[in-house]
Amino acid sequence: MSLWILFLHFLFQGPMMPGPMVGPYVVLVPTLDAKNFAICGAECSSDQQVTTFNPAASKTAIIYLGWCADLTCNNPTSTSDVTSISNGVDTFVADNFCAGASASLAYKLFRVQSTTGGSHNITVQWAASKGWYGTTLWSSWSNIAASPFDQAGCGNGTSTTITAVTSGNVSQSNELVTAVCGGGGTVTPGAGFTKLNAAASNLFDMYEVGGTSGSTVTATCTQANHAYTATIGTYKHL
Repeated sequence: MSLWILFLHFLFQGPMMPGPMVGPYVVLVPTLDAKNFAICGAECSSDQQVTTFNPAASKTAIIYLGWCADLTCNNPTSTSDVTSISNGVDTFVADNFCAGASASLAYKLFRVQSTTGGSHNITVQWAASKGWYGTTLWSSWSNIAASPFDQAGCGNGTSTTITAVTSGNVSQSNELVTAVCGGGGTVTPGAGFTKLNAAASNLFDMYEVGGTSGSTVTATCTQANHAYTATIGTYKHL
């Protein structure tokens, strides 16, 4: 631009100002609010389990249920083994179900999109004689999207490495990735994952903030060579 044009612009319109500054997109990282669990020693009394549930208000809660259909975990499990889950004030949405093949431990993944807050215990009702080793694992989170559920997956087999992979590609990088590992002996979270609730040495939920947009996400744990069942669920951030 010539000096003459600059002079005319200044004379009639004032000094030229730069355009608006557009900063980088800020990702709000999912942040843990609270967590807790409950487990029945064998069959839950009257096939019912009550778990303390006291997240802050307006959080996203992730709830995993785990159970066997009999004392030896040999009978097949079904999603209908869980007849109800409620705390009287929140809406529970089912996001995934995983049934073991070589080990008949099952998991069902639920979500509460926006918690009421306060203490409102979760009551889980299993079908008759189905709530063996019933386990409820929950965690609540900030900075989760309004429509958060993205991908889920299951894994089972017999190996020293427990593996669960999402069935599809995640739509964001650095999502909240939650998973449950259940196996034999002492089980340890895989690289990048942090244990949340240790219901037993061989059964716990865990998380990482990770994954790459357009790719599947894998959760792993290590154990002695044993039959296992695992599950994974991912949730989008703000």
